[in-house]
Amino acid sequence: MLQTKPIKVNEFIIAIRTVSDEELLTLETEIKTSLKHLESSNARMQELKKNAIAQIKGDDTDYEAAHLPDDDVDQGLQADVKLYEESIRENESVIDNHHQRITAVENEKEHRGLGQNKSSAGESASAGSKTGTGSSQDNDGSAEQSNYVYL
Repeated sequence: MLQTKPIKVNEFIIAIRTVSDEELLTLETEIKTSLKHLESSNARMQELKKNAIAQIKGDDTDYEAAHLPDDDVDQGLQADVKLYEESIRENESVIDNHHQRITAVENEKEHRGLGQNKSSAGESASAGSKTGTGSSQDNDGSAEQSNYVYL
Protein backbone atom coordinates (compact mmCIF):
# COMPACT_ATOMS: atom_id res chain seq x y z
CA MET A 1 0.00 0.00 0.00
CA LEU A 2 1.25 3.48 -0.87
CA GLN A 3 2.19 5.53 2.19
CA THR A 4 1.43 9.23 2.00
CA LYS A 5 2.77 12.00 4.17
CA PRO A 6 1.21 15.45 4.66
CA ILE A 7 2.97 18.21 2.79
CA LYS A 8 4.38 21.26 4.55
CA VAL A 9 2.16 24.32 4.81
CA ASN A 10 4.31 26.31 2.36
CA GLU A 11 4.01 23.49 -0.19
CA PHE A 12 0.27 23.32 0.52
CA ILE A 13 -0.09 27.04 -0.28
CA ILE A 14 1.59 26.50 -3.64
CA ALA A 15 -0.38 23.32 -4.37
CA ILE A 16 -3.82 24.81 -3.75
CA ARG A 17 -3.19 27.38 -6.47
CA THR A 18 -3.60 24.60 -9.05
CA VAL A 19 -6.88 23.09 -7.86
CA SER A 20 -10.28 24.07 -9.20
CA ASP A 21 -12.63 26.30 -7.21
CA GLU A 22 -14.82 23.30 -6.38
CA GLU A 23 -11.83 21.25 -5.19
CA LEU A 24 -10.63 24.19 -3.08
CA LEU A 25 -14.02 24.49 -1.38
CA THR A 26 -14.19 20.74 -0.82
CA LEU A 27 -10.70 20.79 0.65
CA GLU A 28 -11.72 23.59 3.01
CA THR A 29 -14.69 21.53 4.20
CA GLU A 30 -12.50 18.45 4.71
CA ILE A 31 -9.97 20.39 6.78
CA LYS A 32 -12.68 22.03 8.91
CA THR A 33 -14.36 18.65 9.49
CA SER A 34 -11.04 17.10 10.49
CA LEU A 35 -10.34 20.04 12.80
CA LYS A 36 -13.73 19.62 14.48
CA HIS A 37 -13.03 15.92 15.10
CA LEU A 38 -9.55 16.62 16.49
CA GLU A 39 -10.88 19.26 18.87
CA SER A 40 -13.67 16.94 20.01
CA SER A 41 -11.18 14.12 20.52
CA ASN A 42 -8.93 16.36 22.60
CA ALA A 43 -11.84 17.48 24.78
CA ARG A 44 -12.79 13.84 25.39
CA MET A 45 -9.20 12.87 26.22
CA GLN A 46 -8.91 15.85 28.60
CA GLU A 47 -11.97 14.54 30.45
CA LEU A 48 -10.60 10.98 30.54
CA LYS A 49 -7.25 12.28 31.78
CA LYS A 50 -9.01 14.28 34.52
CA ASN A 51 -10.95 11.19 35.59
CA ALA A 52 -7.80 9.04 35.65
CA ILE A 53 -5.99 11.62 37.78
CA ALA A 54 -8.96 11.71 40.16
CA GLN A 55 -8.79 7.91 40.47
CA ILE A 56 -5.05 8.04 41.20
CA LYS A 57 -5.69 10.58 43.95
CA GLY A 58 -8.48 8.41 45.34
CA ASP A 59 -11.22 10.93 44.49
CA ASP A 60 -13.07 8.39 42.32
CA THR A 61 -13.43 4.62 42.43
CA ASP A 62 -13.83 2.37 39.42
CA TYR A 63 -15.50 -0.97 40.24
CA GLU A 64 -13.08 -3.07 38.17
CA ALA A 65 -10.05 -1.19 39.44
CA ALA A 66 -11.19 -1.73 43.04
CA HIS A 67 -10.44 -5.46 42.66
CA LEU A 68 -6.81 -4.93 41.62
CA PRO A 69 -3.85 -4.19 43.86
CA ASP A 70 -3.36 -0.43 44.31
CA ASP A 71 0.07 -0.45 42.65
CA ASP A 72 -1.35 -2.10 39.51
CA VAL A 73 -4.22 0.38 39.34
CA ASP A 74 -1.93 3.38 39.84
CA GLN A 75 0.54 2.15 37.21
CA GLY A 76 -2.24 1.53 34.72
CA LEU A 77 -3.85 4.90 35.36
CA GLN A 78 -0.51 6.70 35.19
CA ALA A 79 0.14 5.04 31.82
CA ASP A 80 -3.31 6.19 30.68
CA VAL A 81 -2.60 9.77 31.79
CA LYS A 82 0.72 9.73 29.93
CA LEU A 83 -0.94 8.38 26.77
CA TYR A 84 -3.69 11.03 26.95
CA GLU A 85 -1.10 13.78 27.39
CA GLU A 86 0.97 12.55 24.42
CA SER A 87 -2.10 12.16 22.21
CA ILE A 88 -3.44 15.60 23.13
CA ARG A 89 -0.04 17.15 22.41
CA GLU A 90 0.16 15.44 19.00
CA ASN A 91 -3.39 16.50 18.15
CA GLU A 92 -2.60 20.10 19.13
CA SER A 93 0.24 20.10 16.61
CA VAL A 94 -2.10 18.84 13.89
CA ILE A 95 -4.77 21.36 14.96
CA ASP A 96 -2.24 24.18 14.58
CA ASN A 97 -1.33 22.87 11.13
CA HIS A 98 -5.02 22.71 10.16
CA HIS A 99 -5.54 26.33 11.27
CA GLN A 100 -2.64 27.37 9.04
CA ARG A 101 -4.17 25.45 6.11
CA ILE A 102 -7.59 27.00 6.67
CA THR A 103 -5.95 30.44 6.60
CA ALA A 104 -4.17 29.49 3.37
CA VAL A 105 -7.43 28.31 1.79
CA GLU A 106 -9.23 31.48 2.90
CA ASN A 107 -6.43 33.59 1.40
CA GLU A 108 -6.64 31.64 -1.85
CA LYS A 109 -10.43 32.04 -1.92
CA GLU A 110 -10.02 35.79 -1.40
CA HIS A 111 -7.41 35.91 -4.17
CA ARG A 112 -9.86 34.12 -6.52
CA GLY A 113 -12.77 36.32 -5.47
CA LEU A 114 -14.76 33.42 -4.06
CA GLY A 115 -17.46 34.62 -1.70
CA GLN A 116 -19.35 32.93 1.10
CA ASN A 117 -22.07 31.74 -1.31
CA LYS A 118 -19.70 29.34 -3.03
CA SER A 119 -18.25 28.21 0.32
CA SER A 120 -21.57 26.84 1.51
CA ALA A 121 -21.97 25.00 -1.78
CA GLY A 122 -18.54 23.48 -1.28
CA GLU A 123 -19.50 22.24 2.16
CA SER A 124 -22.13 20.02 0.59
CA ALA A 125 -19.60 18.62 -1.87
CA SER A 126 -18.42 15.08 -1.40
CA ALA A 127 -16.01 14.52 1.46
CA GLY A 128 -12.96 12.29 1.66
CA SER A 129 -9.33 13.17 1.47
CA LYS A 130 -7.87 13.25 -1.99
CA THR A 131 -4.25 12.59 -2.69
CA GLY A 132 -1.97 12.79 -5.69
CA THR A 133 -3.17 13.31 -9.21
CA GLY A 134 -6.26 11.42 -10.24
CA SER A 135 -8.04 10.88 -13.50
CA SER A 136 -11.55 9.88 -14.33
CA GLN A 137 -13.16 8.91 -17.57
CA ASP A 138 -16.03 10.89 -19.03
CA ASN A 139 -18.95 9.20 -20.77
CA ASP A 140 -17.16 9.54 -24.10
CA GLY A 141 -14.15 7.65 -22.74
CA SER A 142 -11.80 10.63 -22.59
CA ALA A 143 -9.72 10.97 -19.46
CA GLU A 144 -10.07 14.06 -17.30
CA GLN A 145 -7.07 15.05 -15.17
CA SER A 146 -7.65 16.48 -11.73
CA ASN A 147 -5.14 17.74 -9.19
CA TYR A 148 -5.60 16.80 -5.55
CA VAL A 149 -3.80 18.17 -2.54
CA TYR A 150 -2.53 16.12 0.37
CA LEU A 151 -4.08 17.13 3.67
